Amino acid sequence: MSKLRLTFDTVQYINLRDSVSFGPIARSVLSERFKDGRLFGLLAEDLICSHFSNIIKTESNTTKGFDLIANEIGKIEVKSFTKNGCDVSPSFMKGIGRSFDESNYNEFLDGISGICICDNIDFPDVYIILKHPDFFLAKRKIHVSERFNLFQLEE
Repeated sequence: MSKLRLTFDTVQYINLRDSVSFGPIARSVLSERFKDGRLFGLLAEDLICSHFSNIIKTESNTTKGFDLIANEIGKIEVKSFTKNGCDVSPSFMKGIGRSFDESNYNEFLDGISGICICDNIDFPDVYIILKHPDFFLAKRKIHVSERFNLFQLEE
C-alpha cells in the first residue's frame, strides 16, 4: 500500500471493512464499538500514521496538547467526529468537573499547526480531514448536522 500525504482541507477516505478483527468477535460488533469516540480516538492516531507518509506519532508522555507531528506542517491534534459531532477543546476541558476556559483554548490553538478530524460515524468507512486551527477560533464544536459539508459527503 502506498501511503498518502496528509494536507489541509483535503478529505481522505479509508475503508477498514476487511482489516478489522479482534479474535472471534464479529465484525458487526467491532464496527459498533469503534463508533464510540473513546475507543476509536486512541486508535485513530495509529491509523493516521499507518496511512500517511508525512506523519510521526509522538510519545504521549513527552508531549502535551498534540498527538502527531506532520513533516512540513507541524504539531497535529487528533479529534474524533462521532454521532455527537466533534468538540476540539483539549481533553482537560471536557468531562465531569472540568470547564471550558477561552484563554487556555486559544493558547491550545496557538500551540498547534492543525487539527485532524476523523469521522467514524460510518465505521468501517473512515473520513479524515486536516483543518487549520483558525477554523476553530469562532467555534470549538462542530454539530453532527455539519458533517456532510465538512467531509464533502453526499446526503
